Amino acid sequence: MTSRTNPLRVLAPLLVLAAIALTSAGCPDSLSQLCPANSQQAGVFNTTLTFNAADPAQCYYAPDGGVPDASLAATGADAGPETFTAVICSGFDVNDGGPTVYLALPSIVRTSPLYDGGIFSFNTTSLVGGTACGCNIKVDETIAGQLQPTALDASVQLSADGGLPSLAGFTATVVDQIDGGDDAGTPCSCNLPCDLQYSFDGTAY
Repeated sequence: MTSRTNPLRVLAPLLVLAAIALTSAGCPDSLSQLCPANSQQAGVFNTTLTFNAADPAQCYYAPDGGVPDASLAATGADAGPETFTAVICSGFDVNDGGPTVYLALPSIVRTSPLYDGGIFSFNTTSLVGGTACGCNIKVDETIAGQLQPTALDASVQLSADGGLPSLAGFTATVVDQIDGGDDAGTPCSCNLPCDLQYSFDGTAY
């Protein structure tokens, strides 16, 4: 198999978590400043992002213009988990007053309603060009998981000031559903539509 540029770089910023892992460990103080002014910091987390190589629908591309048969995710020496820092914040939504959780990463903040039991789902849709697929692509990314309180019997719900109980960490999955972008007629060397799946786990400092 021919060598290739790590597509986690090529597809940035859509694969935001992986791109950040490759470019910066992040500074907790600067990350916390990304959270909205009306939110409370719930914790700083060491996180691990691990590609699911067993995903049957994963994306492939043709490195030499032939049959798409090379994984679009890193393999071999690049297949190990990526680690970086993230901050979780919480508060009440300014529009509907609902409980909200924020995932702060370098240069970006993701927002999700906070559901019963500490469940969250960060959803974004973006277009990106200059990819290994040779065409523009659309990525629907979902980061779904659950916050884990330090005390096993604690309820993961907001206090009156919008804060959360002490958190031990979180577990989540990242799914990037990839399809053709806004350049209809441009050949794509990937098996679109396809996806890339990861496990994403955080442990409190």
